Amino acid sequence: MKFCSVTLVNLKFCSVNRGQLEVLFCNQGSDGLTIDRAGNVYLTSRGVAVYNPAGAKIDQIDVPENWTANVCFGGADRKTLFITASTGLYAIRTKSPGAASQ
Repeated sequence: MKFCSVTLVNLKFCSVNRGQLEVLFCNQGSDGLTIDRAGNVYLTSRGVAVYNPAGAKIDQIDVPENWTANVCFGGADRKTLFITASTGLYAIRTKSPGAASQ
C-alpha cells in the first residue's frame, strides 16, 4: 500500500511502500523547497542545500542562523532567492531563474 508520493517536475523525492521509506532523490530532510528552471532543487534546513536533477549536491548557501524554514524565487527576473530563517529574511541573486509558477 502506498501512503505518499511527492513528484516535482518529474523528480520523485520519496515514497512509502509497505511501511518502508525509499529515498529516490537525495538523503536530506527539508522544511521548505523550491526549484529553478535548470531543474536544481533548493532544500532548507541549516542554510540551503542545492541539488542538481541527478540528486548530487552542487552548492550550499549558508545564512548566519541555525535554521532556515522556507525558500522561494522572486523579483522581476525570478533570479532573487528569498530565504526565511529563525529570525530573519535573506535574499541572494542566482544564475538560474526560478521555475515558472503554474
